[in-house]
Amino acid sequence: MNKWIYRILMILLWSMIVIGIFIAVTIKPPQTMCLGGIVMTPDKGGDMWVQKGLFPTHCMPVDKD
Repeated sequence: MNKWIYRILMILLWSMIVIGIFIAVTIKPPQTMCLGGIVMTPDKGGDMWVQKGLFPTHCMPVDKD
């Protein structure tokens, strides 16, 4: 493999890794809530809550007293 092709591929790889880490650190995690014993998240429009994931994940609300 040509050394210039290798260098370009490595620069692209490392830039993708750095950008991915930056996005993972700075992005706000999705809001979740326990409704009716199921973990729910707001839908795309934000006006209703939908089940998180394909299968229901059960949860128990905890008082913050």
